[in-house]
Amino acid sequence: MVTPIPEDSIKRLWITAGHGELWGSKGTYGFVEYRRLPTLPPIRSNFDWLSALPKRDYNSTLDSPENKVESFPSIETGLQSLGFQVPQELKMLITWPEIQVQIPTCTDCYLELSDAVTPLPGYPDSYVVRFMNDSQCCVMWYLLFQRNKPVRVLASVYFIEKDIFDAMQYEVGEDGDLLRYEGVLADSCICAESLGEFLFRFCIENAIWIATHNNQELSPLETDYMMQARGSA
Repeated sequence: MVTPIPEDSIKRLWITAGHGELWGSKGTYGFVEYRRLPTLPPIRSNFDWLSALPKRDYNSTLDSPENKVESFPSIETGLQSLGFQVPQELKMLITWPEIQVQIPTCTDCYLELSDAVTPLPGYPDSYVVRFMNDSQCCVMWYLLFQRNKPVRVLASVYFIEKDIFDAMQYEVGEDGDLLRYEGVLADSCICAESLGEFLFRFCIENAIWIATHNNQELSPLETDYMMQARGSA
């Protein structure tokens, strides 16, 4: 029996990187109500919006020596065997370093794929694939695959892969009790309705962060995004 995640049981939040003026966040990561997010620009094809962003020198991009994407062929095969398709944006992101190098990250995130497609505990026929880690594994980002739903992006403060979860021995509460695997989704959130949306917001917000901290001029696309964010409070 297929048991989808109840739509009202999981939070909808965007996770923004770096303390800065875009969202007024104070820590390494901040949480933004999904309803407040600026609208996406018209997108004709995958990653066409990259041409509207300035060419800047970034200290850290998703073209990282830390990337571990060797499992992509087995991930693709595993998803196909379950009746799912890899989003085209993931295939392009994983296989085209020229795209990776244009996406900055002020928290040194890097691409890392799960070793295999991971079933979600408690939700038969729902699966995740990790595609990106924060540099200190404060947040991990997964693609969420469910029947009759778009492939969305799930952010988690815990590794969802069972073997890694067990090895991490996550403690919860004042008594230091170990988190049960069945509770791995407790602090997760859906942060984007597609990988394409996620990558656009991740790229432009990191680009804005770096430009504002280096006193660089914003492009019209970046300026419009910032003005929408400031007007959404």
